[in-house]
Amino acid sequence: MSANNWRDCPKCIAKATMKRARLSQEAQDSYGKVTPALYQEMLLAVRECQHPENSMREDWQLGINTTGEFYVSYYANCDECGFKFSFKQERQLEIRV
Repeated sequence: MSANNWRDCPKCIAKATMKRARLSQEAQDSYGKVTPALYQEMLLAVRECQHPENSMREDWQLGINTTGEFYVSYYANCDECGFKFSFKQERQLEIRV
């Protein structure tokens, strides 16, 4: 079965953002204390710190079955960090004849 969509994972984005901030702070704290070459390497590591793209698979279903029940289900999981989320809701419709 193929996925409905692939997108960037919110957990991977948050982790990369935190890592980038840590690396940036380490570089700032090292300014003037390390060689210029090492400082440039540290800045390069900050710039290269990115989150994986399109690592989260999304699957969903939406519809009304023959008994008049409306349903929606959503599931997401990330191949990189293991993030998972699911949602399911069903409601019997009032059918007037």
